[in-house]
Amino acid sequence: MKKRLTSFISLTVFQLINTTRKLIPKESSVVVIAPAPPGSLGDQALLEGLSQLLYQRGLQYDEILVSGNKKIHQTKYGPRRTLTASSTDKIAIILLAIRLIRTRGLIIVGADTTDGSYNITKNHAWIDIAKIFDKIGIAVAFVSFSFSDNPKKEIYSRLSKLSSNIEFKSRDPISCERFKKFVGHRCQLTADLAFSMPAEIGKLQHSPAERWITTQRQNKKTLVALNINSLPINANHEQISSSVARAIRHTQETHPDCSFIFLPHDYRQQQSDQSILVSIYEKTECKSNIFVLTEQRTAQEIKYLTGFCDLTITGRMHLAIAALSQGIPVYCFSYKGKFEGLMNHFELKGNLTQVDTVLDPTKLSSFFDYAIKNHRYDLEKVKRHLPSVLAKSEHNIPSWA
Repeated sequence: MKKRLTSFISLTVFQLINTTRKLIPKESSVVVIAPAPPGSLGDQALLEGLSQLLYQRGLQYDEILVSGNKKIHQTKYGPRRTLTASSTDKIAIILLAIRLIRTRGLIIVGADTTDGSYNITKNHAWIDIAKIFDKIGIAVAFVSFSFSDNPKKEIYSRLSKLSSNIEFKSRDPISCERFKKFVGHRCQLTADLAFSMPAEIGKLQHSPAERWITTQRQNKKTLVALNINSLPINANHEQISSSVARAIRHTQETHPDCSFIFLPHDYRQQQSDQSILVSIYEKTECKSNIFVLTEQRTAQEIKYLTGFCDLTITGRMHLAIAALSQGIPVYCFSYKGKFEGLMNHFELKGNLTQVDTVLDPTKLSSFFDYAIKNHRYDLEKVKRHLPSVLAKSEHNIPSWA
């Protein structure tokens, strides 16, 4: 009896708020939940791309901090304000929704965390918030997400029970089909929000990196942006850096017209690219045609540097997107199925190798050789598909926004 009474009261409250929302004018704003706390340049690129698209539509946004996150994603255009939410307190979520009753809707940026593979507590919080917001008439969309072939059952089961009013927008065709298979909801194919982030020179003007690139271009060098993500590699830094340095030495001998710029794309303490790239640089014998970026830069600044390169070889998906979004071919170290869907957008084949290739200097130098020999051919493919991919990135913005 008590449970039925509670359900009746909840339903009455939801209906009252829903009716009130229909009667009042909406603000030119939305509310956003980020995929993770700040720190990753990949997440920064996602949020900057989103804020850029919202700004172009004359929209501001607020950010909801979820699951213990206390750090704000500061972008060029926001957030206007921040609020906090707890998945353990239904009343608190309802009160939060009331505060946001004039918003046009809620955008949850899923990235690679929608399927429960990283932080299941956060996923439950997203679902709780989405469920309550939808019940009181606030539109909800999960956008720019990928979905693995091994999602957590308790998460995809809960996602499947969400209202059909909620929109789902996956950032690659493979993830889109996986989501439909496991969850059963309709899913719109988009492209990653980071494709919509502009490059910016920022503090790079007249910097050592910009001067070095200018010199390489004047000398007609083929410029290769290189990134090594050590996080998914089952080896220590010494093993990784020694192997990569040997592969680079061989590449320098077979392709003397090439120069390398080492670009980090994650500065977080436990998974920094910078330390491994510096270690590789220290182990290379010929350093005259290598530059390692040691200063911490923003996602927009890294994208700016990538734009001067002829090709990019990377273990970070959003560095690959920084290149592809400027018409530059990429060659990637794949893990957890993260890159296959991205390549599918451009019909690129042979551009991926398993991440363990990094530990085999012979295989790695062969991969470098393949990338350098094929980048002009792949350039045409990338440029041909780029306009449609950029348009798909814009489709992450829901029609109600």
